[in-house]
Amino acid sequence: PARFMDDYSREFESEFMSILKRKGGTRVKANTIYQEMVADRLHCHMNSTKWTTLTGFCFYLGKLGKAVVDQTPKGLYIQYVHRDPEVIARQEAMEKRIKHEKDAEDRLTQVLAMQIQAAKEARAEEEAEGGEENKEESGKKEFIRSEDQKLGFSLSSSSSSSSSSSSLSFAKHKTNIS
Repeated sequence: PARFMDDYSREFESEFMSILKRKGGTRVKANTIYQEMVADRLHCHMNSTKWTTLTGFCFYLGKLGKAVVDQTPKGLYIQYVHRDPEVIARQEAMEKRIKHEKDAEDRLTQVLAMQIQAAKEARAEEEAEGGEENKEESGKKEFIRSEDQKLGFSLSSSSSSSSSSSSLSFAKHKTNIS
């Protein structure tokens, strides 16, 4: 007897889910789905299943994750959850890729933060060791140009090498203002 009840329960669930699936994942009253199922002359009766009420059956589907069940004052609403293996595999692959990209981004950010911290520490050590002498030796000088100097900049490229050279030229230029 238990074997027959299990068979009828599986058949009832299969029929109910096929009708719910045809609704396209919209939220509908559970009783509407049941009435559509009963309209078929060859349907499986609920009294031959292990569920005594439609509410109990709907909550069973909700626990399995096959449907989303909402109990409201107007009645019990149910919505089909699409569980296609290809769609699930695609979603998992996308989530895995996003997680991998985020992890790579986090690692890069971490490495950059470590490099910045190391550079700050190195600069602090250099300043502590050298003091004022180190500033003069570093070659940092302010560019001062008098009004009568002309500033020129020329770029030249050679076809034999991929690097380009640049030079600054300072020429004394007198302007004749009349």
